[in-house]
Amino acid sequence: MESEMTSMPSEVRWKRLHPSSLWVNIVPQIWRTIRVLWPLLLAILFTDRPGGTSWIDLVLFSVFLFVGIIRSFVHWATLRYRMDQGRLAIESGLFNRTSRMIDPLRIQNIERVQNLFHKMAGLAELRIETAGDRSTEGMLSAIHIQEAEALEAQLKAAATGLSPADEATEEAVPIVSQQGLTELIAYGLTNRGIGALAIIGVIAVEAMGVVGPEVAMGHSNLLSHMRFLAALLLLAFAGSFLLSVLRALHTHWRFRLTQEPGRLVTTEGLTTRRRVEIPLRKIQLVRTDEPLLRRMMGFATLHIETAGLGFVEGETPRAEGLIPMVGQANIVDLVEKAIPQNRIDPWTSTLHPAHFRSLIRALSLRFFRTCLLVSLVAIFAGPWALALFALLLLAIPAAWLDWRKQGWAVDQHSVVSRRGFFNRRTWLIPREKLQSIAVDQTPGMRVHGLGRVIVRVAGAQVVLPEVTIEQANAVFTELQRRPAAAR
Repeated sequence: MESEMTSMPSEVRWKRLHPSSLWVNIVPQIWRTIRVLWPLLLAILFTDRPGGTSWIDLVLFSVFLFVGIIRSFVHWATLRYRMDQGRLAIESGLFNRTSRMIDPLRIQNIERVQNLFHKMAGLAELRIETAGDRSTEGMLSAIHIQEAEALEAQLKAAATGLSPADEATEEAVPIVSQQGLTELIAYGLTNRGIGALAIIGVIAVEAMGVVGPEVAMGHSNLLSHMRFLAALLLLAFAGSFLLSVLRALHTHWRFRLTQEPGRLVTTEGLTTRRRVEIPLRKIQLVRTDEPLLRRMMGFATLHIETAGLGFVEGETPRAEGLIPMVGQANIVDLVEKAIPQNRIDPWTSTLHPAHFRSLIRALSLRFFRTCLLVSLVAIFAGPWALALFALLLLAIPAAWLDWRKQGWAVDQHSVVSRRGFFNRRTWLIPREKLQSIAVDQTPGMRVHGLGRVIVRVAGAQVVLPEVTIEQANAVFTELQRRPAAAR
């Protein structure tokens, strides 16, 4: 018994977050709170409540801010981690203590983030994504940069069997794609800024309400009123495009996509530098976005997705790998880097079209929705609501263009689906990644004898265009066979 105890390996020491991580995490937490509660903050600063009740809003805002600071402190004080028998162990929590053990073989991607505060303190944030989790499974919010690099190397070595000495240096790996200033500006200009437009419009309307219509317009005649609104709308559009460009430059500055043995690595960001490692074996699908204006310029945006669904609180979920601007001549080469087994080129080969009856069904749905909208508006506007039927003049050609560009293809290795004209999207999925296949028929599809195939991978699903139910069943039967890569 004594000899067995002496032969047991010594317990690996737990590590904690860097002491500087306390203020490094609190400052972004305060900013996230302000960003979420900015309408309440504007109401506190610019509105005069009767009876002096503005202090209630101020107390409410302070409570949310204080809770965020306390959460950051508890996270710093309670989190600890270590590599234990080739796996990453993380413990955190004060009242509700959580222990997690992450197997390197199950890691979908690793993201290393450095914002301005991390850089000032020499720290980095390590985000480790596993399959299917709605939040980031492994979050080490602020550790020393050398410790983050060493931990990454240990996780990769445990997953691939390669020692850190076998890894190529960042300068030695080949660059697959990189983005210059011109490409990023073009990406920002062709990225729709409807959200920014809405925010600018709301702020402008609120400003008019604060200063009063007399000050805002100067005088009350109708012509001046229309000119002012037109100028305001143009300003909102210009502001939305400017914000979109600035956001693209901030997020994707000095973008680089490199290829290392068994994985792709993206590096990007101006004030917040992100480095994401994507193992090739974990890639579930590749999607290309080609909005009309971007397509006319000869570019597309490439999304590389794994099964990792996690995202950090306060951030928008996004694809693990995103290449903002890819020349149409280079799309196939980049797709092959992510999905080497793919044999279908949707940009040069002819895809199977959607059935003609699907166009008839789409036009019928648009007519029904327009009639419903006219009926609702007629309650308030009377006969003027009939003018809304003019929407059909736009909906009919839009539906026809969308139907014309739909297509799909299936072979031994891949599944391809394409939809949209104004924002054309193409999905490429390795058949070996398929989790399930289904044939869907809505009541309207049954009337027209149509069906559609839905394929699901870990973390996403893709719908193929509508075809006859017999053809949908044939594709369903074909996809149940084992793919060539699995034989």
